[in-house]
Amino acid sequence: MPKTNGEPPRLRVPRQGTKPLQVVTDDDGQPVLDLPHYLAWHKATGTFYVGGSKPRVYLRTRDRLQAIFRFREWIRANGSDVGDAYVTVFHEPHRHPELSEPVRLVDILDGNRQFVRYDLPTGDFWRLVREAALSDPETFRQETGLRVVDQGMAPSAKLSEILDAYLSKRKKPSDDEIKKVRRYWDFFVAAVAPAKQVQDVDADALTRWEDAAYAKYNNDGSPKTLAHRFEYVQRLFNYAVKKQIDTEECQRVVAAIISAKAELPGLRNLNPNPISVDALHALLDSADKKWKAILLTALNLCYYPVDVRTLPKAAINLKTGVVIFDRAKTGQTTRVGILWKQTRVALRNYMDSQPHDGEEVFITQYGKPYTAQGLRTAFRFLRDKTDVGSSIELAHVRDGAYSAAIEGGATETIAKILAGHKITGMGDAYIKRNPKMVADAVKAIEKHYLRSTPE
Repeated sequence: MPKTNGEPPRLRVPRQGTKPLQVVTDDDGQPVLDLPHYLAWHKATGTFYVGGSKPRVYLRTRDRLQAIFRFREWIRANGSDVGDAYVTVFHEPHRHPELSEPVRLVDILDGNRQFVRYDLPTGDFWRLVREAALSDPETFRQETGLRVVDQGMAPSAKLSEILDAYLSKRKKPSDDEIKKVRRYWDFFVAAVAPAKQVQDVDADALTRWEDAAYAKYNNDGSPKTLAHRFEYVQRLFNYAVKKQIDTEECQRVVAAIISAKAELPGLRNLNPNPISVDALHALLDSADKKWKAILLTALNLCYYPVDVRTLPKAAINLKTGVVIFDRAKTGQTTRVGILWKQTRVALRNYMDSQPHDGEEVFITQYGKPYTAQGLRTAFRFLRDKTDVGSSIELAHVRDGAYSAAIEGGATETIAKILAGHKITGMGDAYIKRNPKMVADAVKAIEKHYLRSTPE
């Protein structure tokens, strides 16, 4: 079956009253399923999982044939209420000593040769067949007349090979280009460590890289440098695709980088893109308790998505309304803010309705912290319930807050402190001791977007 854009072949299986399933197919184009379970593919990581399982069961492979085998193994162990079928096997005792005596039924003599009959569960039978074919392909060929063809995946390219390929271009890059490539690539490799191969650069690794790039930007970086951190890495993976180096895995990483660029400030337009008052209220009107708390927190505190999803519970004092947040990944950027009454109410309603033991305030439905991609996806679901348009991004809430603070009379210095920028000559300790210095900025934001006077 052909693949497109690195995706395995999948078939839409309709279901009554709900959206169809996207089911991975076998080599004959048949969907691999045993309802209510089916073989599914996770686009963000490129791995396979058992659809319909709760909690989700990942099969820990990007090889479709291996995934089909593991899916059927899982179904035999977990998925069916019907008793296991059996296969009768005859063989000489010394050939498979791993078979246990309790399943032996009878010894059969054929001349001078002794055969043993076993009734095996089908899962054990096919496991033995598979092991025999892989461990001793020549004997398998002699016994069955079939030749084992290795359809295993080629080893994934090393990250160092991606860099070497680009630096070995026939049209040699300029010295300045090489200097930038090495700087941004080294930053990428350090952030995704311990990943050594392209296939190891999964969603978590990419999130670490995105967070690290964001931390540099918040530490008084420029939008242009932030853009380069993503564009140069994407450039190297794009070139690897052109040279057919680990094509599918490199395409997967490129797609993830493009997705990440869409959320970062200034990557598509270096000018801020503040969300409109009407668009914000349309989102709030469609939001549940958690998303109402997320939106108000982001607006109130001038937070980008990375700050929303990493905000620790310990940073918030709902009684005083003071928030002091050290970005744990850098230990250098201090975020301070004063919560509006509306934000405190929204946070309390969310926390009371969805209590959890996690360190972060906002967690997924699975009880885990949000990844960058996970928060983007969740916001898209909220946005698509409104008519605000597909161009609206969660980062625009922060752009709106920053613009409203400046336009409402807050000084640029105060607005930058609220937004988490480093201020030359002003230490973090001083900012932590005086969090109410941002009061004018948060009042200006509230007046613009919520049309009310804070207490």
